[in-house]
Amino acid sequence: MDNIRYGDRELSYRFHKLSFLLERLVGPPLLEQAGLSFSQYKILMVLNHKADATGSHIAAYLGLTEAAVSRQVSQLVERGYLKQELDKVNRRQHLLTVTARGKAMTDKTRLVLSKTLEPIYSDQTEAARQELGAALDRLIVRARTMCDTNTKPPTKPGEKVTHHA
Repeated sequence: MDNIRYGDRELSYRFHKLSFLLERLVGPPLLEQAGLSFSQYKILMVLNHKADATGSHIAAYLGLTEAAVSRQVSQLVERGYLKQELDKVNRRQHLLTVTARGKAMTDKTRLVLSKTLEPIYSDQTEAARQELGAALDRLIVRARTMCDTNTKPPTKPGEKVTHHA
């Protein structure tokens, strides 16, 4: 039987903790300096990478309810950051795209995030930053691939990755 450890030294716990802390760190500055909630920021980022998505696509991608996404999308449309149009193929769905004003807000949020998060790694050498960046890029690619293919990660060393329909 595998001895599964929980606590501060386990990598999966560290990822969770870092994700939690980063969200707590960036939420208030996003709201104060850009006027966006963290959920609104995430929706804008999804649409910056996937133009013409539906609210249900965004909800599935972010792991939120469609109702929660709908509320945030309505506010983003009202503020002129998103445009909502009927899908020409499926007229029951609305396609969402980022407007020029939304793209400008995305640029602003990137600056807010950079300024907010820079103190976390500012004491690292350039080589350490490069190494961390490369490791994060590899992890992001793997995580994105797993999300996009609905893949279950291996749970034991040497176990093969499985795909779910």
